[in-house]
Amino acid sequence: MTTNDINTRLLFRFYNKTERRYLTDKEARKITYKSLSDRTDVAIEQCSGFFDKWQIALIYEGDIVKDESGRVGIVYFEQQTGQYLFGEYWKLAGEKLEIVGNCHRI
Repeated sequence: MTTNDINTRLLFRFYNKTERRYLTDKEARKITYKSLSDRTDVAIEQCSGFFDKWQIALIYEGDIVKDESGRVGIVYFEQQTGQYLFGEYWKLAGEKLEIVGNCHRI
């Protein structure tokens, strides 16, 4: 269901918009904060700290998820509340979510 510990919340993944693919771990390790701030072709997605309903895959910003009642939405971080939400302000916490896609692969 959830983990939301600091170790998973500090994970990121990087999507290359030009090449339309995620960077490998090896490629991502070469990126520095300074070089990233100059790049507009890379989207940064932070891990929410939550797992999917099977406890296998971590859920990241930009993932498209579906809950048990059939609501579907894109995961995003709401800065005002400091929470990860999906769809129209539905909280990620405590939900059994299935990852059904990603915003880059619609």
